[in-house]
Amino acid sequence: MVDCLNEEGKVPEVRERLQVVVSGDANNDRCRHRVGQYVVDISSFEQLVLPLMDPFKSSTKALNKRVCVIDEIGKMELFSQPFTSAVGKVLDNPSVVVLGTLPVSKGRLLPFVEEIRHRQDVKLFNVGAFLLI
Repeated sequence: MVDCLNEEGKVPEVRERLQVVVSGDANNDRCRHRVGQYVVDISSFEQLVLPLMDPFKSSTKALNKRVCVIDEIGKMELFSQPFTSAVGKVLDNPSVVVLGTLPVSKGRLLPFVEEIRHRQDVKLFNVGAFLLI
């Protein structure tokens, strides 16, 4: 999930549309990738998410940093090479602060996630099953 504030400071209604993307028809050729019970329509995911990330990929001369929230960078999202490329560009942009979530490592590691986890400019916080308010 990628949440980005628009100019009015509002979060676009992305969650409902993304749920449609990940619960697509398993017989659809665009939905070849699976994660557990979910089928991933990469084309629809990219059409939805990549334009939201575009404004965060290029540097700005503004004094204030911008914030991009990416929830999450996990197995499902990693089927998209353009998404991983966009995440890398956003993370490399000094004028953007990224608040993101990474999956807890369980068994098989995800190389791109581990790359992010070990970046010098990344600060990790382990959040348990508690609700933080």
